[in-house]
This record gives sequence, C-alpha cells and structure tokens, in this order.
Amino acid sequence: MITITLGAGIGSGVFFNGELLSNFELGRLYGKKGDIMELFASDAARKRNDWDFRKWGKCLNFFLSHIEKSFNPDLIIIGGGVSKKIDHFKRYIDIETPLKSAKLKNNAGIVGAALFAKRSSL
Repeated sequence: MITITLGAGIGSGVFFNGELLSNFELGRLYGKKGDIMELFASDAARKRNDWDFRKWGKCLNFFLSHIEKSFNPDLIIIGGGVSKKIDHFKRYIDIETPLKSAKLKNNAGIVGAALFAKRSSL
C-alpha cells in the first residue's frame, strides 16, 4: 500500500507486509523531461499554474501511473489537503490500482503522529 499526500508538495508513505518503509520520497522522482514530479503533480502546482482539475488530473495521472508501474501497489491512498476534493479529479486518473482518499482526509498525518507518539512513550 502506498499513501500519497498532495499539498504544498508530495509526501509519501509505503507499507510492505504491514511495516512502514522509511525514506520513500516519491514526489522527488523525475518525469519524462527530467523535471521533478512534485513540481507538476502536487496541489501547489495546480494552484500555482491555475489549472482546472482536468488539466491537473492528467499530470497527477502521469505520476500515479509511474508509481503503479514501478512499485505495483495493492492500493494507493490519497491524503493531504486535496484529498477532500477527490471527486473533482478521480475521473481523470486511469490506473488499475484501486485509489481512494484517506479516511481522515488532511487530518490523517496529525492523528498518525499522535498515535506514534503515544506508542513510543509506553
């Protein structure tokens, strides 16, 4: 399972066999022209370029397709600020991997950090 957060940049988390793998910065991968994918697939890129969800969805699709082909995940979860707007862009995503928004939307990171802190202090 891969979690992608879309906001000012692209954050990512990868779970393999129930364990979180460290140091996965998928937004820093390079696109076809040598550009960093975060610069055209993040929500900040959508806002900066004044793209509608159709135009941005195609850019995001390129990124997610690359992730799908490279890692073959069972599930991709979209988090971050734009996760609450998944209905605006999901129709432009053409990948075979199931895609869904984070249940807690943009609060998922805060809740996860709190749970980690609680478990670490035991």
